[in-house]
Amino acid sequence: MEDKIYLAALHKLIFNHEKLFCLIDVKKNTYKDIYKNLSSDILVSIWYKKIARIQEILDNYKKFNLKKLEEKINKENIEIISYYDENYPNQLKNIPNIPFVIYVKWKIPEWKNFWIVWSRKISSYWEKVIWKISIDLAPHFNIISWWAAWCDTKAHNEAIKNKTKTVVCLWTWIDLIYPSENRNLYNKIAYEDKWCLLSIFPIWCPGSTFTFPIRNEIIAWLSDWIIIIEAKEKSGSLITARLALELNKDLFAIPWEAFNINSAWTNALIKKWEAKLVTESKDILEEYWLEESKKWKVEIPAFSDELELNIFKNLLEKPFLADELVKKLNISIIEINWKLSKLELLGTIFKDKNGKYAIK
Repeated sequence: MEDKIYLAALHKLIFNHEKLFCLIDVKKNTYKDIYKNLSSDILVSIWYKKIARIQEILDNYKKFNLKKLEEKINKENIEIISYYDENYPNQLKNIPNIPFVIYVKWKIPEWKNFWIVWSRKISSYWEKVIWKISIDLAPHFNIISWWAAWCDTKAHNEAIKNKTKTVVCLWTWIDLIYPSENRNLYNKIAYEDKWCLLSIFPIWCPGSTFTFPIRNEIIAWLSDWIIIIEAKEKSGSLITARLALELNKDLFAIPWEAFNINSAWTNALIKKWEAKLVTESKDILEEYWLEESKKWKVEIPAFSDELELNIFKNLLEKPFLADELVKKLNISIIEINWKLSKLELLGTIFKDKNGKYAIK
């Protein structure tokens, strides 16, 4: 952890994740060594002719309070995860702008995540929809969002109330609470229920028009699927829907009144076959073979050996990466790859877009 403090300091000084990759690659040394030996020569190699920016970094470096940073991270029990760590989320490894470092309070859940998207001001009808969907889906998925006033706050509160996991992805650093009325919610997630708080922004970084869209993109990448509850023709929800489609994420939408401006885009997504129509939670659960009536109707095919049967039984519970099955079944990677390839050719299983194997 001591060396990671220097990584957090470098992130605060450099700010740019792409430049951090270059900086670490240039020195091929510990974060502490890079920090201690930070100089104009090193910075020129990653910033080229931007002399003013280099000088700004060096000026901030001279007065940077490393001890204050360390005390803050230790006090808040923040885990600093670099791209090269084993627990770095696989979903973020293939995105265009890969974060080099992530700050996490508690643990990123292994379950699948879903993102509920809606307008800030919604009717009592949609309030009931959110309540029902959150309760039905939470036992199977994590609700991932940020705590925008009212709407996102309600989703997180429903998750906490029903003792299910929730993930908050922030557009600031982890300890900056915005909006301020969410302080009670922050305390519940951070200190009582101990669910996950996550940020890719450096310590003491406030929210801005720059961090807002980046945060949305991170949530979209971490989400396995997204449900659009309500969206006008020109709204942030529309941007999110477009982002989900670009990322090949499963998109669901709930229809409402044909001539209501707040339903214009959700209805259009369904009309254009860009989102699956949802009228009840069962529509989503069936999509992932989680609806009870289907779950128990899965027929177990005949297998050539016990290992194939064990792989199939494990995949009935949830999808797995090949490496995860190696650890779970205590066998070699060569053997598991052979069996997975065979079962895939037989049409028994398939590999999803996250590289995980699942029952077909």
